Amino acid sequence: MKRKLTKLRMTILTEGLTQRRLAQRAGVNESTLSLIVCGRYRPDASQRSRIARVLKRPETELFEVTE
Repeated sequence: MKRKLTKLRMTILTEGLTQRRLAQRAGVNESTLSLIVCGRYRPDASQRSRIARVLKRPETELFEVTE
């Protein structure tokens, strides 16, 4: 089974981070971050903001925001 390469996943790989390290830095539960990266969970505004801040990217570049 091939994983979908989302913008978020690509950015994490490009930055040389692990999901665990990103979760720690962003203050997001590791399991939750894994679900976000896989596209199985929609992060709330606070989670999106913290992840984007750690990755130094705009939220709109990493997430499809539909709120």
